[in-house]
Amino acid sequence: RSRWLFLRPRDVWTEQELTDLTKAFAKYPGGTFNRWENISAYIGTKTPEQVLRKSKELTGQLQEGAPTRPPEMKQGDAKPVLAAEREKQAAEDWTKGQQEQLESALKDLREYREKDRWDKIAERVDGKTRKQCVERFKYLSTLYKK
Repeated sequence: RSRWLFLRPRDVWTEQELTDLTKAFAKYPGGTFNRWENISAYIGTKTPEQVLRKSKELTGQLQEGAPTRPPEMKQGDAKPVLAAEREKQAAEDWTKGQQEQLESALKDLREYREKDRWDKIAERVDGKTRKQCVERFKYLSTLYKK
């Protein structure tokens, strides 16, 4: 059987559809009754046949040596963000002053072991949230380890 030389218009998947597919895979794991119909309904724009075909395509990519780890998701985002892209964002979004504030807060609160440690650190960094401070710390830690 020959391969398709072109994509049928309905077989093109948007980032949102791929994100929904990923979520649907988690919601309807293998062995679920009417899995492909449920996933199709969850996505809303693809037939069960298209969902099955895409699933086989993605599974085939994994077996051919593509990374087994899915793209990382930022909470609340609809599109996947690769780790390298996240690291780039973490590096670019910080001013020198914010970096100094983070370092100072980390140093001052080194011995502080309460659950709200990162909240207290974030309070000392202008314009940054707890999550952003944690991400920056992780990013800097990976640089330090390299």
